[in-house]
Amino acid sequence: MGDALHGPVIAGKKAILFCFCDDHSRLVTAHRWTYSEDTLSAQAALRRGILSRGIPGTVYLDNGSPFVSRQLLRALAVLGIRLVHSKPGRPMGRGKIERFFINGKRPVPSRSSPQRYLFAGSSRRTLPGVGGTGLSPTDSF
Repeated sequence: MGDALHGPVIAGKKAILFCFCDDHSRLVTAHRWTYSEDTLSAQAALRRGILSRGIPGTVYLDNGSPFVSRQLLRALAVLGIRLVHSKPGRPMGRGKIERFFINGKRPVPSRSSPQRYLFAGSSRRTLPGVGGTGLSPTDSF
């Protein structure tokens, strides 16, 4: 699943985080900070995930403009990836990545501004636990 988060303002520009995670293991497979919420930025983040973790069978995205372009649809079709969009106004299916965004936005007092967010410098890059399995997200993936 993938989504975009509007992050802090850095040097007068709003930072955008594109993030993709595995639904089962909750492992964050790819992320990318950028200043524009467009298709090329979304594709760059997805490309990182494919290069690091392989081609997913399905990608679950919202209906934002970066995720509904013909360019992205074609790229996914060529790779054999099934695209599923969530219903407009119903983000419940993307709860895991939304939770990651909520947890990541909590300020960390020891970090200097503007990168005070948990995920800004985190090397862990995982969502909290894999429900009931006792495995870490990396092991479960």
